Amino acid sequence: ACGAGYPTLELARYIGQDCDLAGIDIWEEAIALATRKARDAWLRNVTFLVADVLASGLPEDSFDAITCNLGLTSFADRSGALRAMWRLLRPRGSLLLTTPLQSAMREFLDIYYLTLRDLKLGDYQRALAQQIAMRPTIAEARLLLERAGFQVTREVTDTFTLRFPSTLAFLRSPLIQTTYMLSWRSII
Repeated sequence: ACGAGYPTLELARYIGQDCDLAGIDIWEEAIALATRKARDAWLRNVTFLVADVLASGLPEDSFDAITCNLGLTSFADRSGALRAMWRLLRPRGSLLLTTPLQSAMREFLDIYYLTLRDLKLGDYQRALAQQIAMRPTIAEARLLLERAGFQVTREVTDTFTLRFPSTLAFLRSPLIQTTYMLSWRSII
């Protein structure tokens, strides 16, 4: 779920020409943008592919490492996606996974929920609560990984505050637009 190429392009710059990277996503427009960014930055060590990880056509044991940055919750079949990632990794390969937990964006989601309540939109409140419940807890993420075949060797959790100059800047930020906005809009 590389989207428009972040962090794939950053890794390509950082690691350099001594390695080959691939970005995979089903979102055609994002892959086209990532491909353009790689070409414009003269990054020849990265390739982007429009594909579903569950049916990518890539051979087993293809990668030394896989990153899934904020993409796990976008898979309809998270367990299947993780099993597919496991099959694509070489023996002793690594998965670097970041995922928003149920606590992510809590201040905004609380306001959204209370606004729906004040407008007496109970069905929408329930839809938002279900959406939040679909995000894993730390224990659920660990269990998903272990069931897919991974051995969790390191777990890092962190909290931080995102600050935006205005509500509009928040709603238009690339992070919100690419990671959260579609699901928030789907409620209403």
